[in-house]
Amino acid sequence: MPLVALFLLGLCILFETGEQVAYTFSGKLADKKALCIATGVGVHLLKIASWYGVLRIMPLGIATPLMGATYISIPLVSRCLFGEEVNRQRWIGIGIILIGLWLIWGHQQ
Repeated sequence: MPLVALFLLGLCILFETGEQVAYTFSGKLADKKALCIATGVGVHLLKIASWYGVLRIMPLGIATPLMGATYISIPLVSRCLFGEEVNRQRWIGIGIILIGLWLIWGHQQ
């Protein structure tokens, strides 16, 4: 798998996580709601651009499951920034997703 594809995929995951954080902040910061939403939309546009780059290099059937890493990054960032609880059931789900990512990644090597 080309290094550029991994870099762009990492950007997509980072942008998706940032987008969700911006939208969450819009609900928590009423006085800055419009700014947070605008930031979320801007980050979404960056994600679309990087996703387009990923799909030019990597097959959709591989890229889409690897984006499942956002199911790991978003709860972890939410826990750190907002103090949201990550319960045992969610940790089990994160573990299963990690196994799936490992299987997909291992098949590509």
